[in-house]
Amino acid sequence: MRLYIVLIALLWANPLLASKIVVNNASYANKNLNFYQFSDPITREAEKVFTLKLNSKGVGEYILKDTGNARQLFCDFGIYRGFLIVKNNSTVKLKLPPFKEKTINDKKNPFFQLFEFWFREKKGLNNQISDFDISLNKLINQNFNQLYYQQSRLVFDSIKVNLEQKYAKTTEKILKRIMLIRS
Repeated sequence: MRLYIVLIALLWANPLLASKIVVNNASYANKNLNFYQFSDPITREAEKVFTLKLNSKGVGEYILKDTGNARQLFCDFGIYRGFLIVKNNSTVKLKLPPFKEKTINDKKNPFFQLFEFWFREKKGLNNQISDFDISLNKLINQNFNQLYYQQSRLVFDSIKVNLEQKYAKTTEKILKRIMLIRS
């Protein structure tokens, strides 16, 4: 009986559903990256989830236990805000841009906004979301006048069809949901 209790306790404590977030970038040496999630997506109220501490070589990792099906996180660092989705039992190796600190003018400017992007990794869901965002923004920029000034439904529909064809083979439910919301 005690053996069963010990085994159950070990299985419960074992991070079978854990995800690992790994960073290796020398320009972030001795920095702390605070990761947050939105407690309310409408007001964008943020709550801190964890801090990833990087060593003197800019290397660090954090094990996030039981993310549920998936969890969207973001991290503010310097002039950037990076988004990522972490799924259970996965390893996410983040590719960070060169570090750029906010200037004094940026800090004083009430209209300054962080540059938002999706973290890139070697392969995976975050890359697909990043590629989708880039494709959508490119098409919107190319057709800005028709979309916003002329409010052309034809151009809107052509963008939507173009994106649906480009990402028709995706099997990621999360990406399909993002595509539905964004387009």
